[in-house]
Amino acid sequence: MLLEIKKIPEGERNFNIALQIGGKNVEVSLKTERNRANISCLAKYETEIDCECSRCLENFRQKISGEVRFFIVYENDDFADDDFDCYRYKNENEKIDFAQTIHDDVFTQIPMKPLCKEDCKGIIFEEKHESAGDCGQWAVLKKMVKK
Repeated sequence: MLLEIKKIPEGERNFNIALQIGGKNVEVSLKTERNRANISCLAKYETEIDCECSRCLENFRQKISGEVRFFIVYENDDFADDDFDCYRYKNENEKIDFAQTIHDDVFTQIPMKPLCKEDCKGIIFEEKHESAGDCGQWAVLKKMVKK
């Protein structure tokens, strides 16, 4: 997403932006606050991703949301804060692409072990009773282990 510096007015301003990240639509609500040459930005985003449950292996969609703060400052400004991304510009005609900042934050929100629901029981095997009293897939596994 390109943000034109000259189009950001003094004071506060809100923008609604749609980004494409990893082939998914990401809705971004961007709040800017400009004080002369420096611009503080707060981006809140929301999207859905396709996941596979780490317990039952079923596919499901999970909402991902978050917020990220970044700053746009004039190149000679001595602003330094390791906690936030900082974009520097030389003149008002430049455009800043902050999509990478949103992209990075979205990917940190994706769970390492996604669950389709908190109380997911995991893989459920169908039980088929056989004459020996063993059931379905478990009977096959028991036979394999005995050999």
